[in-house]
Amino acid sequence: MRQIAESLLALGLLIISSPFLLLIAFILLASGDHQVLFFSERVGRKGQQFRMVKFSTMENVGLPEEKMGITLTDDPRILPFGRWLRRTKLDELPQLVHVLTGKMAFVGPRPLLPAHFCLYTQPEQEIITSMRPGLTGIGSVFLRDEAALFRQAAMPPGKYYEQVILPLKANLEQWYHKNRSLTVDIKILISTLIVLLKPESKFPHALFPDVPVTGSLRR
Repeated sequence: MRQIAESLLALGLLIISSPFLLLIAFILLASGDHQVLFFSERVGRKGQQFRMVKFSTMENVGLPEEKMGITLTDDPRILPFGRWLRRTKLDELPQLVHVLTGKMAFVGPRPLLPAHFCLYTQPEQEIITSMRPGLTGIGSVFLRDEAALFRQAAMPPGKYYEQVILPLKANLEQWYHKNRSLTVDIKILISTLIVLLKPESKFPHALFPDVPVTGSLRR
């Protein structure tokens, strides 16, 4: 029943936002790399892989897909308009199609590249793939600015992502699996909107005081 309700809501949002989506597509065609959509293989529910769609925000330089999962703020591949889309998370809007088809939910674990997903332990993989991946999630709220974390790291971004970020994501998603409810999902959606408008907001920390994140993320 919930999946049907989310699919209907996604359909409504796609219809309402279609003029805006078309405008973004036109700007990307006119000013970017002449590529509107970017598809990336991700791991979904029950471990099934699917091609997740986003608005294209970077130059198509033909990098291996596993290299596309880590993007720094000053990455020269990011297009000017794409930088704004990434900052506002509007590049994720096309994923409403996945909610419509049931591959994703509004709230759930953010889907990972297979190369990153395989770094989780088997128990972590089983917990995460028992849920539909989400447009947003508890990880999106508390790890909303990975680029800033990379800048603070004392190791290369790839190594930091594997040794620090991925374990944090695993802990957050396991917390969500244990505590998920309609109330928690609504709180995550509200927190997502707040941190998009005010990234430095401490509201999510007050709303989720028991979420397992490090002290540096509770600034």
